[in-house]
Amino acid sequence: MYTYIIFLFIRNVFFPKYVFIHIKDLCAKHDETQRQIFIEEEKHKLENEIRLSSEKLVKINENLAKIIRVRMEFGDTMSETEVVYMKIPKSLQTLLTIHKLYIRSYLKTHWLLGLNAAQIHDELTAAYVQGVVSYSAIAHWIDRFLNGRESLEDNPRNVRPITVITKQNIDAVQDLVNDDPHISIDYVTTISDRVII
Repeated sequence: MYTYIIFLFIRNVFFPKYVFIHIKDLCAKHDETQRQIFIEEEKHKLENEIRLSSEKLVKINENLAKIIRVRMEFGDTMSETEVVYMKIPKSLQTLLTIHKLYIRSYLKTHWLLGLNAAQIHDELTAAYVQGVVSYSAIAHWIDRFLNGRESLEDNPRNVRPITVITKQNIDAVQDLVNDDPHISIDYVTTISDRVII
């Protein structure tokens, strides 16, 4: 009992009531400070995550810009390729015309040298391969030369497209489709008007 009285005496003399209240206030301030520290740490974490996300976004935007640039370059390349590709039929037609004129010139020269259709056909087959020019085509042109034909050019043709279905036409169109499965019908008709004879 004496200890309790001494305790009360010491408490009242050395630690007045306001000291206990002040300690209570300090504890409350300590808790508030800890809460502020926690908030600041969370804020710092969020700012760091935002910074990292911003860096990632910058890299994504750079990659997207590269992809767009490459895509535009690819589009330009495709356009240029398409322009060149569209010139191929005309070049092919020119090449075929030159080849025809060369063969017809060969036929006329050898006919003038006194060779007949069979001999010319044999020479062409030996020099090239079987089927470079058919015997009937050689005989047809020699007959034209016999009848006074001077020109090696084809006769003017009707501008109407070919409407006859033949094995040769079917094979020619099939070859075009086999070479390019995505070929358009318009392209096939323009080629077939020029190539299929």
